[in-house]
Amino acid sequence: MFHNKAITVMRAEISKGPDWMGELHWSVRLSDNPAEPVITADEPVVVEGRVPDLETALRDPRTRIFFPVAWQACLIGSRTRSEKEVDVFEASELRSVRSLYLRSSFAYSPVRVRP
Repeated sequence: MFHNKAITVMRAEISKGPDWMGELHWSVRLSDNPAEPVITADEPVVVEGRVPDLETALRDPRTRIFFPVAWQACLIGSRTRSEKEVDVFEASELRSVRSLYLRSSFAYSPVRVRP
């Protein structure tokens, strides 16, 4: 139930937001372990990619945008459609997302985490 509601709410919010958000394919990644949570930072949306500026990055199919919504869930946007709309984070992917947030000036987590 959480999966379907999260995607429905996310799509409704995206339709109200900036145009670029509606142009991306969105998926949800989950952590089912409170000791291994999704984290966020002062800037909750982070971009992972190799393109020099945000405008170009948003058109690049390799760029991914992360938006945590709870300790157990993160929305991921990309020009490339994900194989699964809802899936559990693999440990390596969750570590990678955390390292993006830990580069920020201040990161938030319900538990102490390592990058």
